[in-house]
Amino acid sequence: KQWYQRRVRGSNSEREMVELDQLNIHSTRGIIARHGLTLPELFDLSLEFYKEEKHQFKLTYEQKNQLAAYYRQSTLGPYHPDKLNPGFLDFVGNDRKKAWEALGEISANGAKAGFCNLLETTCPELVPWIRHKKRERENKIQEEKRQVEEKKKKEEAEQLEASKLINIVKQAEALIIKEAVGNGNADEDDYEEEGMPVLATVLSFPMVKKKKK
Repeated sequence: KQWYQRRVRGSNSEREMVELDQLNIHSTRGIIARHGLTLPELFDLSLEFYKEEKHQFKLTYEQKNQLAAYYRQSTLGPYHPDKLNPGFLDFVGNDRKKAWEALGEISANGAKAGFCNLLETTCPELVPWIRHKKRERENKIQEEKRQVEEKKKKEEAEQLEASKLINIVKQAEALIIKEAVGNGNADEDDYEEEGMPVLATVLSFPMVKKKKK
């Protein structure tokens, strides 16, 4: 903290906000490094954990207000009456407004880090939950890659079979024409299929002579 104080200039309140901002980010480096996550990824997972598992642990009233303040700061920026202006009798809303307002000009990253830090210190289940979710996502990515590779191999095999079939058709067509020409019945260009695809030749559809103009 003293190191940050030496680097920050300005009023006491501004210095405190910058210190808190930097300390929040600095304190998340451990969990980020352990799990190979970026701060946005850690924040998204922490937020998901809070939404899904909040009934599994207990937070104090102040902690809930602080988490709400960090969330709003990270998504909406510093407090402004236009963003949140609860009524006089909305006690919870007013308390959350005060907590948000107290964050001052803390950056979005600082607020995200603060959210993650507070949740990690109050909920020991967060770290194993993140580890489990990260493993699930990695397995899902691997499965998607495997499916893409299998689909690609299947398409390549189908294309190869289609190419083989085309070659067989062409060879059969050439043999039929060669036999007809060899028998002296016509020249090579005297025969065509009457509105039928090339495969019709192999399937023994009748060939008819072109009409001479």
